[in-house]
Amino acid sequence: MIKPPYGINNFLLGVAGAPTEYLEQVSGLTEHQVTITRRIGPHTIVDTWLKDPSRFRPAYLTIDVLDVEGNSVKRFQFNYPQITRVESPPDGSIQTLTIAFDRLIIS
Repeated sequence: MIKPPYGINNFLLGVAGAPTEYLEQVSGLTEHQVTITRRIGPHTIVDTWLKDPSRFRPAYLTIDVLDVEGNSVKRFQFNYPQITRVESPPDGSIQTLTIAFDRLIIS
């Protein structure tokens, strides 16, 4: 089971149905793109995806918006995601990923 690394985070990233890591921020959501900010820490499937995006392509990502008790109150599903941009500041503690997708489902 994954746990929030620092305090209360209210976004949980899932890759192909598996809860993967808590996010620091979600921004820039448009019809075909979203930007996420994550803490760099223990190796997750996101790191595998970053190392070889041409070989590892998840069918979908999910971002759950969580309440203060950690329950999902809204889910965004991004079908056929592709990482289009990666930004890492010099201190290396966080990473910002821009992800393009074909279809967005909100539930």
